[in-house]
Amino acid sequence: MSKGEKYYKFGIELFEDGHYETAIKYLIQAYNLGYEREQILTNIYDCFILPNQEKFRNSFIQDREGITQVSFEACAIDFIPVSEKNFYLFDKEEGVFKGNFELEDAPVQGEEEEFGSILFADIWDIREMIPELKKKKWDAVYIVLNEVERKFASFLKIPHFRERYLANAAVFQNTELWYDVFEQYEEFYLPKNITAAEVEPYLGLFHKLHKKRLDSRKERKNVFLSVCIPSYNRGSVALKNVQNLLQCVYDSEIEIIVSNNGSEENTEGYQEIKAIQDSRLVYHEFETNQGFASNIMKVLELTKGKYAVLISDEDLMLLEHLGEYLTCLKANPKCGIFWEAGIGIEFSSWRVVEDTVYHAGREVMEMVMFRTYVTGITFQMKILKECHAMEKIESMRGNAFLEYYPHIPLMMTVGMYAELYWMKLPLWDATSSEYVDNTVCRYMLPEIRIAQQNGAVDFCYKGIGLSKYEIVRIFIIRSVKTYALLEIAYQIDRFRELYSWEELCFFVYKEHERYLKEFPVELDWEDEVGIKNDLQKMFFKYLKSERIIRIYSQGVQKQKKLIYQQIEKEFEQGKEIEEVEMMIREKYLKKEEKGIQEKSDITDTFVVENGT
Repeated sequence: MSKGEKYYKFGIELFEDGHYETAIKYLIQAYNLGYEREQILTNIYDCFILPNQEKFRNSFIQDREGITQVSFEACAIDFIPVSEKNFYLFDKEEGVFKGNFELEDAPVQGEEEEFGSILFADIWDIREMIPELKKKKWDAVYIVLNEVERKFASFLKIPHFRERYLANAAVFQNTELWYDVFEQYEEFYLPKNITAAEVEPYLGLFHKLHKKRLDSRKERKNVFLSVCIPSYNRGSVALKNVQNLLQCVYDSEIEIIVSNNGSEENTEGYQEIKAIQDSRLVYHEFETNQGFASNIMKVLELTKGKYAVLISDEDLMLLEHLGEYLTCLKANPKCGIFWEAGIGIEFSSWRVVEDTVYHAGREVMEMVMFRTYVTGITFQMKILKECHAMEKIESMRGNAFLEYYPHIPLMMTVGMYAELYWMKLPLWDATSSEYVDNTVCRYMLPEIRIAQQNGAVDFCYKGIGLSKYEIVRIFIIRSVKTYALLEIAYQIDRFRELYSWEELCFFVYKEHERYLKEFPVELDWEDEVGIKNDLQKMFFKYLKSERIIRIYSQGVQKQKKLIYQQIEKEFEQGKEIEEVEMMIREKYLKKEEKGIQEKSDITDTFVVENGT
């Protein structure tokens, strides 16, 4: 007895005993060995396929709409149901069995979030697609069939096939139709992932479509990310930034917005930006400098994206990480604010080791109050608009905090309602900037820092109506920030020509006490005592800052430490700050010093207004 005959005999016996799935395996093996092929096919069709033909037909007719025009009779594959979920495939055109297909219990969905879509081209077998379908949560799945349409369409015979595998799929009968759709509807993102019998032809089509989209003058729809670059007097730097961004592989997904804040110097780069012919680029310019806040508000006003990221003109995006960043935005729809790691003093000393989500309300408030550097702040624009954040800023214009750091009150307003996502992903090149400046800008001056600090508290009270406890907490946080920012500015040689460090600390401490007397919410005695204790600890911490001490020679360091010891003794004796300052100035500080408020004639020489 031949092997084929044995398999055939076993198959018949197993079928008669009701072991259908095992029976089919033996009959298919006998068929593949060439034994009784016609009889085996007749038995299989009579016992498995024809009894289920009406069920297959109904499923096919119900699910074919929008996928194929192939008729039921023209389908190239028949299915042998050996259970409710398991089917063996028989290719009628080739006359061969092609393994089995097991239907999933639920719709196939990938485990990993992914921004983007995938294209399967000239592949009929869903089994080749399933590993990719399970790997990623694709925004869309595109399937181009061409010559394999009759085989792919056959799967529609299987009940529940479409809902399990094609829930977010668009199926095209041929390449020409797929190309026409993507050429006409630029809001459909081009798939960046391809699985095809031959990949190269499709890469060529993608390149052609990408170039057409860059040259297009159609109204842009469905922009996902707006990259917003406020700039002032740094045209060459802004140009380099734009040129870097335009190298990204995305077209319909992004836009790049540059707003020139009435620059008077280094303007050639802006003219080059203005002349660039790329549909992703939006250029705006004010006739005169409107201030930083107006420029920030303008770039956000111009956005069409679902998300908008603010970047300083000298910071370059790491384009190789852009896809991961977009995926993170997509995966966290409840978050209204996103931060990415990368550039800036704050990032270098305040690094996250893993992605962290901060809850709306107090958690976000305390985080965003420290974030003065603008690069990498990303807003979900729907939430930004729903909480009327920009209108609140406009209603309080003139507030120093809003004018110099509008992105912080924007974050505070959004953070009252939505979460903040801080990702460890490095998105900004910390070594890219060629812009180095030793200028003392107006926003660095101590009186301006105090105005910013007090403006922050006023905004919390008038703009977003925080409770007394929260307002006090914000006051303490911003007071710390005032010292910290002056400590940074003191590293600039020109800044040290204007002030002594002791003078700055005395000034800040006195201003804190003065504001406390005019605090926007009523404080009881215990509140005031607690705040005064915090302010005094803060004063001594920064007065004795090691970062400042290291600037001086060993001899001067010893002298400074003696002065600080004397100041502490005077405070312990209950003396007022003005009395202590006068005594220290007369006894220890030999260099004649003008008061902070008397230095406007000096600062005019050094200080420039921030017009970014």
